[in-house]
Amino acid sequence: MSNITQLAFPDSLSSHGNGSLAPEIQRMWCEDLHKHTEAALKLVTSDMNSSFCLADHDGALCWPPALPGTITELPCPQMFNEQVYETGGNATRKCMDTGDWSATTNYSQCLTESALSEIDLSVVLRIIFISGYSLSFGSLCAALVILRHFRSLKCVRNTIHANLFAALLLRLIAWVIMYSYSELVTFGKTSRSNIHTAYR
Repeated sequence: MSNITQLAFPDSLSSHGNGSLAPEIQRMWCEDLHKHTEAALKLVTSDMNSSFCLADHDGALCWPPALPGTITELPCPQMFNEQVYETGGNATRKCMDTGDWSATTNYSQCLTESALSEIDLSVVLRIIFISGYSLSFGSLCAALVILRHFRSLKCVRNTIHANLFAALLLRLIAWVIMYSYSELVTFGKTSRSNIHTAYR
């Protein structure tokens, strides 16, 4: 079973963990901590294959050095990306046996009820959008096939309709491409911050 390490930062750094520091200052402080830890390890041990999680900044919090196989806890940040979080809980992150931090951080205790409801609503809206556009895509494709396949339906009016359906189909494809790109950008930002990870 993994050990859980609770960490408390000095009051001079933060009143509620390191999450209340300015992001730029926090990131610089974390990078310095990473460099000093790495230098200290080189002096302490000659075995450079030994695994050890160095200080790492996940976009919201600075995670200090930790032993492999342990779970570190830090107080939730007060605010991140203009979103207020529950400061009564703790964020957790595991130091893997390989000496690397896990790719995601568990911020489930940091999310307020309003944040959880917003996540649920966004998931429902996303499902409705995808379902609606999928139905439209199938209907437009079927209509184009029918209008092009049956010779008896060929007339000026149906040709105009076929061109309209083709234009709508191209618009739909463009929307899918734009939506996919925006999702990739959002996923990249979320991966850096690791906020809402537990709810994906």
